[in-house]
Amino acid sequence: MNYLNEMIQQAEYYHRWSWAMKLLTRQGCTYNIQPGSKEIKIAIIDSGVDRNHPDLAHSIVSEGKSFIDDMPATVDLSGHGTMMAGAIAARGKLLGIGPGLGIVPYKIIQTNNSGHSSDVIKAIDLAIDDRNDIINLSLGSYKSTIGESDAGLIREYNQIIRKAASKGIIVVGSMGTHGMFLSKKSEYCHVPGGLSHVISVAATNKEGMLADYSNYNSGNNYAVPAGDFGPSWKKERKPDFRSMCVVTYPAQLDQTPQSKAVKFDQGYEFMTGTSLAAAKMSGIIGLIQSQALEKRRQKLNKGQIIHLLRRTSKRLVHNGVVFYLVQPYEALRLIY
Repeated sequence: MNYLNEMIQQAEYYHRWSWAMKLLTRQGCTYNIQPGSKEIKIAIIDSGVDRNHPDLAHSIVSEGKSFIDDMPATVDLSGHGTMMAGAIAARGKLLGIGPGLGIVPYKIIQTNNSGHSSDVIKAIDLAIDDRNDIINLSLGSYKSTIGESDAGLIREYNQIIRKAASKGIIVVGSMGTHGMFLSKKSEYCHVPGGLSHVISVAATNKEGMLADYSNYNSGNNYAVPAGDFGPSWKKERKPDFRSMCVVTYPAQLDQTPQSKAVKFDQGYEFMTGTSLAAAKMSGIIGLIQSQALEKRRQKLNKGQIIHLLRRTSKRLVHNGVVFYLVQPYEALRLIY
């Protein structure tokens, strides 16, 4: 029995809802080319990860670290980090983009979903020292580019991200979810996702178009399917779960009415957003590096990865701006 069939037998019901992962994996074909290697470590700087989740326990290769003073462990009490981890490396009822990849949690988000940029910067620094291959930043805030109020913080972000780049570490960030054309908002920037040396990721919907909520800019726009609330949302404010994405969720947290309505087990929820798109991109790059190690015995550098992603992506145009809709299957086939 091949890798794909074994996993899908475990996940049959949840697989029906996994339209985005089906698109990304070309109906599961990428799993048989390259499921990911534990030699490739992805740092998830977020709210922590549910280490006991049955779909994720195999993926966590290090305890990581918490930067929250009264929470020494990387346990996830809000859910966001566990969602990102599942998009990258779930293996069970849900399948992430790279079920064989390794993940390392760095906790900087508190229970109320707030966090501090200073902790993000410290976590990036430690993730560099820990020799992670990819750093996933499915988070962000808007900082002023006018005057000196946020200038120091932006400089600190740029310095630490340049440090990561100098070590060959790929930094992936989310584009943000306010539906803005960021290039027209020169008075502020979205950090860290909008900074140089970060591969910034926008989200597309089930129809393959840029999601209404997704920010974008005039630079290098990479896009990954991450869903939206469906066609009925704008007029009727009724979400269509079929247009959203299924994700892993801490089993100890309360289940939402939405997941109960479709009879999900506790530990699985619906989500959309550029955070999810960024996590999937981190997983895709993890697959590329795993394949490069297997076939060429060395990882690709950032320039090679970007060239490969652009060469194999589908080009989308939104309001005159070009996007690269990432195609993992095509990218993996070119690494031999």
